[in-house]
This record gives sequence, C-alpha cells and structure tokens, in this order.
Amino acid sequence: MSKLVGNVLNRTGVHNLGTFHDTMENRNGRGLITVANHTSRLDDPLMFSVLRWNDIKLPRLRWSTAAEDVCFKSRWESAFMALGKVLPVTRGAGVMQRSMDFCVKELMEGKWVHMFPEGKINLEQKPIRLKWGVGRLIVEPSVTPLVLLIHHVGFEKVFPNGGPLFPRLGQKTSIYFSEKLDFTKEVEQMRSLMKTPDEMRKIMTDVIQAEMAVLKLRAEQFHKQYWTTAEEDKNR
Repeated sequence: MSKLVGNVLNRTGVHNLGTFHDTMENRNGRGLITVANHTSRLDDPLMFSVLRWNDIKLPRLRWSTAAEDVCFKSRWESAFMALGKVLPVTRGAGVMQRSMDFCVKELMEGKWVHMFPEGKINLEQKPIRLKWGVGRLIVEPSVTPLVLLIHHVGFEKVFPNGGPLFPRLGQKTSIYFSEKLDFTKEVEQMRSLMKTPDEMRKIMTDVIQAEMAVLKLRAEQFHKQYWTTAEEDKNR
C-alpha cells in the first residue's frame, strides 16, 4: 500500500537510496538504527515505500515505537501495531522503559530499529530537543549499531495532520538518506573516559541532533532542485 501511495498516486524523489539498500544487505550481523524527522501521521510506513520487494519480509522489517496513549488505545489497535512490529512507549517514562530494553536486545541480535527521536509529530518543523532514547540505542549494545539518518519532505501534504486519514494525490515528496554512520570509535572513547551512561546518552543524542540539522538543509535543497529540474524536463 505504501508503494502505491508513495510511488504511483504521488511522486517521490530519493537521494542516496543505494546506501540504504547496501546497508540493509551488508552489515555483517550488526544492528541498524534509522532515524527520521516526523511530520505526518504516516511517515512510517510511507518513507519505507522505497524498500525492495525482497526486503518486505517480516524478519527483515524494522522495529519501531509509537506513543501508547495514541496508537495503543484498544485491543484492536494494539494488535494491529504489534503485527507491524511497533512497540508502545509511555510518555514521560524515560529511556529505561521495557520497549527500549527490547530495542537494545534486538540491535544486539543484528536487527533493524527505526526511531523518531523528536517524540511527536513536529507540526511546525522547527528544531525540537531530541529524546535520549536514540542515544541509548547507539551506546548501550556491546557492538555499536550502524546508523542511517533520513529526512523526508512533503509527507504532511500526502497525509495532512487533521481530518480523515486518507492519502492525497499528486503530491511531490522527497526522501534524503545520509551516508552510513559508524560511531564505534566515539563510543569506545567515551567508555575509556569513564563517562556515565547518562553522559554517553546525552553526548550521542547531541551528535545525532547536529547531524539531523545539517541533513534537513541538504534534504530541503535536494527537494527544491529535484522537482524544479523535473518540471523543466517535463516542459521541454
């Protein structure tokens, strides 16, 4: 359904897709964390419409999290989210709650975990202090997971925040993938300096925050250039 909405009913430009696919295939048993901005009610799974068909198998798909008070209000909703490999997080319960414990365990087993560290839909798309959970997922596993950052543009036009939850048609969106990030040296250095777990989580979250800010600028520039070029080519 996401492929239909993202690639047929709407149009999506993608930067650095090869890195995403290569990281999915070739990480030698290491965990993978993807981190994205959050602008609409269905960013996930819409951004993963770029998955290849052979990646759309339950064991290969990501684990993710969602607010317990929004997405797990009934047995039906809870079952639906669980079938989609989404875990409940309780707002205000901190980084040591059970769903985060589970994510750490899955990363140590080489699985893929996706995070929206803004912690909510960022309606104004302005800088928000990221939650420390993403820092925990990077620094706590015994083998540091690989990290890919994602910034998407235009998803809030496909699924507007308010009103009926159905896709709008003919929208132009973009998905911008970072290069593969490996923070093994940084984590080892923090451990050698005897940083506390809280300090390590904060430091790594700050790094992700800074990287995401740079990625946002690049993604917005890519979106503008990509669709300007596409319109010029169409009119020739």
